[in-house]
Amino acid sequence: MKLFRRALAGAAALLLLALAQTAQAAPALWAVRDHDSTIYLFGTMHILSPETRWRTPEYDKALADSSVVWFETDVEADAETVGRAMARYAFDFRRPLKDKVSPATMAKVRKAMKGFAGDPRMVEYMQPWIVAMMVQVAPAARSGLTSVNGADMTISRDLTTDDQIVRYFETVEGQLRILADLPQNVQVRMLEDAVAGIDAVGLGEVDAEDIDFGESAWVNGDIQLYGSAMAIAMRDSRPALYEALLRRRNQAWAAILAREMRGRGVEMVNVGALHLVGEEGLVALLRKRGFVVERIQ
Repeated sequence: MKLFRRALAGAAALLLLALAQTAQAAPALWAVRDHDSTIYLFGTMHILSPETRWRTPEYDKALADSSVVWFETDVEADAETVGRAMARYAFDFRRPLKDKVSPATMAKVRKAMKGFAGDPRMVEYMQPWIVAMMVQVAPAARSGLTSVNGADMTISRDLTTDDQIVRYFETVEGQLRILADLPQNVQVRMLEDAVAGIDAVGLGEVDAEDIDFGESAWVNGDIQLYGSAMAIAMRDSRPALYEALLRRRNQAWAAILAREMRGRGVEMVNVGALHLVGEEGLVALLRKRGFVVERIQ
């Protein structure tokens, strides 16, 4: 179960990362090439500490050479856009959370949400999937890890030239619907997994082993550890979640990128690292379509 909780955190964009890194190591970067096109594939971490240093000359050159830059969604969407989508998909005012989960799970949720910055009564009417994500990210936030410092938002802020076109695989609303459309029992199981370690770990504490796992796998570019341990754990333990968060999205994105390869030029894709690895990751899917995919970092 601990291994699955790592997988859930990674796929839902909520892996916890530590600060240290090795001088020679770098997050994985691939290049998809044909005679007149190149698409770089970079696996991001959505939440980072401000002290984490992950940029490399290889990545920066690839980004600078790209005329089109892709992200999963608009990571800098305005508050009104995000608020509308959250109001539509994250709340259920007809049936409170306590009527969907066991008393034991609800007690753990209330314990985890004691430090919630907003009105704690709002949690009572949130859907299970969003509460699960909040519980997962809470230790990261207490440790200073934020999406503002994550790779995605850092890259987005650094795109200062008007010559680069920014594109998104999904809208903000579409991304929220991926989880909101999960069957209720799958959402509840997701929340149960998220709160399972609260009593053992303690509120506000971070499991150091889990942090080291995320750091070592991403910063060192260890795709065997990251892909096998996390994607397979999710696929085998929570197939519905794996299908929604990874498999369907990867297939849709691979089809888009295959169409892009029919043109010419250079593009950069920045998506969560778990989308690139494993038998059904973007690297494998594009290779199955006949493209040459080379790891260059």
